[in-house]
Amino acid sequence: MLQRLKQAWREFKHSTPGRRFQELYQRRQRSRRAGAKRALFIVGGLLTVAGGITSFPVPLVPSELIIITGLAIFAQGSKRAARMLDWIELRLRRPYFRLWKPLPPWAKVLVGSLWTALLLIAWVWLL
Repeated sequence: MLQRLKQAWREFKHSTPGRRFQELYQRRQRSRRAGAKRALFIVGGLLTVAGGITSFPVPLVPSELIIITGLAIFAQGSKRAARMLDWIELRLRRPYFRLWKPLPPWAKVLVGSLWTALLLIAWVWLL
């Protein structure tokens, strides 16, 4: 099973940007028991997104990453979600390569810490 996950990651990583999620969706549809897998991906993705949303009040939990992971799982069972994530990927690639990637590691840690502090302040303020 671990080998299949590694192979799926390699295929996803080497897919064309803007088509990655749609190609992953198509590969899932061609596999055996595609209907059952589709239902599992949709339910699993929605549950993961729900878990990410409910974890927002908990400090130091990377809720945003949980939600993004849930959306990626959901996109394996939904063509519309796969298209949406491909569209979002194309829109975020330019700022990522222009702004985020050139930052030194300490600056990335600082930005992450500030984001976490902002969420913590918002959580305390909303109580």
